[in-house]
Amino acid sequence: MKMNGFTCRVQLKNSVMMKKTRNNLQKTWALLFFWGLCLLATGRNHPAPEFVKNLSAPAFGVTSGTVVLLWDDVSEPDFMDEDFFQNPWTYEIYQDGIQIGSTTKRSYRVTGLSPGQTYQFSVGCNKNTEKLFLDENTVKVTTKKAGKIFNVKDFGASGDGKKQDTEAIQKTINTCEKGGTVLVPEGTYIVGGLTLKSDMTLEIAKGALIVFNGYNGTDLYPVTSTILPGMNGDTIEFQRPALIRGTNVHNLVITGEGTIDGNGETWWPNYPSGIEEINGISRPVLMVLAMCSEILIQGITMQDPPFHSNYVMYGNDVIYSEVKFLKYSTVPGRNGDALDPYACRNLIITGCTFGNQDDSVALKGHENFAFNEYIFVRD
Repeated sequence: MKMNGFTCRVQLKNSVMMKKTRNNLQKTWALLFFWGLCLLATGRNHPAPEFVKNLSAPAFGVTSGTVVLLWDDVSEPDFMDEDFFQNPWTYEIYQDGIQIGSTTKRSYRVTGLSPGQTYQFSVGCNKNTEKLFLDENTVKVTTKKAGKIFNVKDFGASGDGKKQDTEAIQKTINTCEKGGTVLVPEGTYIVGGLTLKSDMTLEIAKGALIVFNGYNGTDLYPVTSTILPGMNGDTIEFQRPALIRGTNVHNLVITGEGTIDGNGETWWPNYPSGIEEINGISRPVLMVLAMCSEILIQGITMQDPPFHSNYVMYGNDVIYSEVKFLKYSTVPGRNGDALDPYACRNLIITGCTFGNQDDSVALKGHENFAFNEYIFVRD
């Protein structure tokens, strides 16, 4: 009987303990559920870092008046978390200790700087300035000296949207001195193919629109043959017409707030399947840069390419910053790749907008091409 009584007391005690445990678990789960709801409501399930790391300003992203800043977070944000995109972290940009802007991206293009001046930049997050100006969160940059400006209108370009301005703009490019700037001011410029060169800036100003003639046969966009090195010591011949082209170009900047329009829709009625050649000519790429280095393309809009928008072939140290790639057609299947790198090394694509009805960034290759290496697509 005593043994049975002891057993009953043990069973009763265990029953009370189990009931308390269940109550505690219910309270714990309720508390966790409530806490989770609070986190979702306040957007704090991805706490912002105190400061950033790896703040840099690549030399090939510096001009006489602009600087491209890049950085990483101390802790990688959870991009799989839907709330991250609804409540992104905010970064404050400081120039010589004074806040000049903010962004939710991990890059920033500083504008309005003076030529040949040294600036100090820092980046903070969510107004936490405790560690803002530590050495690891500060970068000093000296802008380039300004070169001579060559205005295309001084060389005969009209910009009236009627006259052919190809010859005048090409003459301006050819005349531009080393380190100089070819300025395309506000206006509409009708052009055929253009060829770029090294050590120059092409500035397409706000309100400037460069429009290519579109399809009218084969005379405006000659096929240029580019010889590229292969992996095994042999060579590869690349042939494709381009609206803008540059081979063996270095230290080239294309900048501004203007637009380059490829007038691509005029080509498609002549290419029903999209892939054939007419009189030996296939649809042109909007811009091809081959065997190039230290290239900065920033701020501009590239729209309506006849084929793809940009080919960069064997390019080293290239930045695309805040470029808009646009392609819209009511007809399905009309190609509009934004950026196709071939055998590139250290290519940075940051803060760009892709609205091009096709591949945004497509890493290309060939059985005999070198590999693409260090291709960074940010924000």
